[in-house]
Amino acid sequence: MIRMQQNQISQVSQGGFTLIELLVAAALLGIVLAAVTGIFISTNELHTVQNKVVQIQQGIRGSLDILSRDIRLSGMNPTGEAANAGFAAANATNLHIRYDFSENGTCDRDRHYQYDAGQRRLEVETNGGGGFYGLVEDIDSMAFTYTLNDGSTTSNPADPEDIRIITVSICGQISGAYANTFDETYCFNNTAYCRNMGL
Repeated sequence: MIRMQQNQISQVSQGGFTLIELLVAAALLGIVLAAVTGIFISTNELHTVQNKVVQIQQGIRGSLDILSRDIRLSGMNPTGEAANAGFAAANATNLHIRYDFSENGTCDRDRHYQYDAGQRRLEVETNGGGGFYGLVEDIDSMAFTYTLNDGSTTSNPADPEDIRIITVSICGQISGAYANTFDETYCFNNTAYCRNMGL
């Protein structure tokens, strides 16, 4: 009877894990954790990049909508009393628009758009004061192209009164984290007709 109990006790004490089994389990756990961490990092990177791409695309499209609206309304002068309605300045990276939106005989909409290459942004100044503020950031290039009343195109019209159509081209690229890895450029353009010019 005593011998049987000793055999049972010795069998129970031999039922643990060996050092090799523990090392193999730790190695497998390390491999699984490394794989999970890698998936998390790549998923986070992809999510961050997609958010930045969406932001730059929406920013460019939104600024094109704002610009196109102002271009279509440029020169609006329903009372005939707003003497300075139209374009005050126009070149490849600079456009100054005025129009009488409230039909009160003065240009109550005065918007000056410019591209600041150093800041990588499209800027706007409203009503001739307060300084320029960023309309959209992370812009690599931006250009205005003008179609004149004689059908010719230029980026620097001699007389802004001759402008009839403006094409705006904006290209942007994400900045910050992952910008070196994901360096694709996103370009959009829009053409707007100056409905009130030449009337």
